[in-house]
Amino acid sequence: MQGIVKQATDSRYWDLWSRQKLASELELKRRNILKINQDLTNQLIELERHFNAIELNKFGENGGNHVGRRALQSRSGPSRYEKLK
Repeated sequence: MQGIVKQATDSRYWDLWSRQKLASELELKRRNILKINQDLTNQLIELERHFNAIELNKFGENGGNHVGRRALQSRSGPSRYEKLK
């Protein structure tokens, strides 16, 4: 009985218990944040592709007189967001 009382009043025991209890919750939140970050990155990539397509269409309509930064970028390689993956 004395050991239980001593353990219950030991702040190190409660700190360890709290950390163990919170560890699973924090891991779940960390995974959720990583998933959301990946989803947002994918959305940015899709937006950049969309803007690239619009600029390429404008480039075609102008007979090649206007070369936008995005049009050049799409020809030269992957976007900066694709490099993050």
